[in-house]
Amino acid sequence: MAFPCLFPYGKGDFHINWPVTCPSLHDWAEHLLWYQDGRFARHKVWKFVVHNMIMRKRALEQSRFFVDQQLGDPNITVADLQERLARGDTFTDKLLYFGANLRGTAQYWHQRCRELRALVEFMVNEKRGLPSFFMTGSCAKFYFPPLRRLLEEYILQTKGEEVNLAEDSNARFKAVQENTHAVVSYFDLRTQAYHEKVLKPVFGVSDYWYRYEFAKSRAREDGCEEEEYAARLSQWADETFAMTALHPAGNDEEGQPRKDLWPPPEGTGEPI
Repeated sequence: MAFPCLFPYGKGDFHINWPVTCPSLHDWAEHLLWYQDGRFARHKVWKFVVHNMIMRKRALEQSRFFVDQQLGDPNITVADLQERLARGDTFTDKLLYFGANLRGTAQYWHQRCRELRALVEFMVNEKRGLPSFFMTGSCAKFYFPPLRRLLEEYILQTKGEEVNLAEDSNARFKAVQENTHAVVSYFDLRTQAYHEKVLKPVFGVSDYWYRYEFAKSRAREDGCEEEEYAARLSQWADETFAMTALHPAGNDEEGQPRKDLWPPPEGTGEPI
């Protein structure tokens, strides 16, 4: 017995026949996401449809319904609820739905908040004090040289195309948009390496808690280059909020940023 799946896309129909002991839906989606020619990862809709399927499946398997009752009320059994539903009795205002295992839901983040609070209280009780510092980082997806080389190699293996992402900004933007799964995986590994290789041995951090937040995509118009977009944004911020943003290295005689004094990844200067 097999469960056939059909995905019409591009180079003909794509068929998969899983055996009865097939992997989980998450494993199935992970396999297709990294499929050898990258067709599923580049598809604009596929990832959202599959994510919705995974969340709905998890909601049915892991979430629970509870009935709100007052002290002194008789216990309501499942049979009682079924009987009331058969009579047409509406009591949806008394039903509570919990899904703390569903990533991204309010209950999920409430559970993570409780875990973080418990960690802080434990440190305080152990006389180790409050958290020492808070930090935030950004994924410089258009500037990380290792990420550019990774995307160039990935595009070569999946599409058979040679691209130069260091010099072609339009190709770099397209590569990031079509291979967000590779960008996110790279940034996740980079973040974990930073915690293990820098925060722990250099700063002596023993415990930490972090989360990822995904910002909305920045849409480009008119085919402008990055310098022109930066100039437009700077002018808008100055006129709207009287706000300016200048790098400490300053500008050269032509008014361009002194990237020769910036450390990587944005510039070419010597690392600090």
